[in-house]
Amino acid sequence: MKEGSRALNDFKVGEFFRLGEFECPCCHQVKLVPYLVYLLDKLRKEVNAPVYISSGYRCENYNRKVGGKKHSYHPLGMAAHIFYRKANLFELATLANKVGFSTVIYYPEGGFVHVDIREHGLGLIGASKAEALRRELEV
Repeated sequence: MKEGSRALNDFKVGEFFRLGEFECPCCHQVKLVPYLVYLLDKLRKEVNAPVYISSGYRCENYNRKVGGKKHSYHPLGMAAHIFYRKANLFELATLANKVGFSTVIYYPEGGFVHVDIREHGLGLIGASKAEALRRELEV
């Protein structure tokens, strides 16, 4: 993170999170829907351990660079990849589903859980099911 960006985006946006945790790594811009933070705070209370953001907002260029999907919710500020160190990721995914994220995708091989707040969510699904759905929707 650039020094100027760190200072600019270094303020709380929820009980447990700071804006800089969500910024795009290439341009340091941020779009963030407050309801995403609300649910992340709720999840953090539920797990009673720190929840870390490994990917938050992505500008369109960065989303393409990392292989993000055309209709990704990251560029809208409506999605995040999260992890924690307390226990297994499946527990985190299950609790994320319980607190109200509309889509929760469990990526055990990647070491993270995708959460988003899209209007018509997919619920809790594994990465292989998510990939099958993506292929189906792209046809």
